[in-house]
Amino acid sequence: MTREGRFLMITVANTRQFGNNALIAPRAKPDDGFFDLVLVKPFPFFLYPVFVIRLFLGTLKEGKFTEFIRTNQEVQIESGCKKYHIDGEPKIISGKMTFRMLEKKIRVLRTDFGKKWER
Repeated sequence: MTREGRFLMITVANTRQFGNNALIAPRAKPDDGFFDLVLVKPFPFFLYPVFVIRLFLGTLKEGKFTEFIRTNQEVQIESGCKKYHIDGEPKIISGKMTFRMLEKKIRVLRTDFGKKWER
């Protein structure tokens, strides 16, 4: 499947949340083996407040400016743009970006919340 066009934002998500409780991919689940792609086309400035409200309420929907794609396939993004945000960090990347879902590759560190921290 290929999508071409101008996009304000392309999000490759495996969880619902951007951060700060902004829910970019409301149906995404971290353990289902799928990427949730959110393609946002440029939209009129007066619609920004509506977009932001829906983003924080978790009510973004497919529409004229927003498309959701669920896939368990490799995702490649090719763009003339070289400035990106990867997991909230600004990056400069040239060429294609490739995203693959790798099974059992997340490491979670756990602490005993019942114990006090000692210095």
